[in-house]
Amino acid sequence: MTVEISECGASVIVGALLKVGDTVELEPVGGGIASAVVRRGLGRLYGFEFLNLSSEQAGKIREMCKMLPPYRSKTLDLWQR
Repeated sequence: MTVEISECGASVIVGALLKVGDTVELEPVGGGIASAVVRRGLGRLYGFEFLNLSSEQAGKIREMCKMLPPYRSKTLDLWQR
């Protein structure tokens, strides 16, 4: 389940156990498959950085994000330590 997304990456809740540095394929991302590297992890919530996202996929993400309300956390940032 995607929690947040941008042209650079996404925060996703997944069922698998991953490690920082693992490379995975995520789909659907902008209408296709995207390679991504795990940059952060907190339980089953992972922060992914997209690798080699096509310009078409980036454009679809950009357009989708324009229709969504901005993310405004009312709690502490989950990634802070």
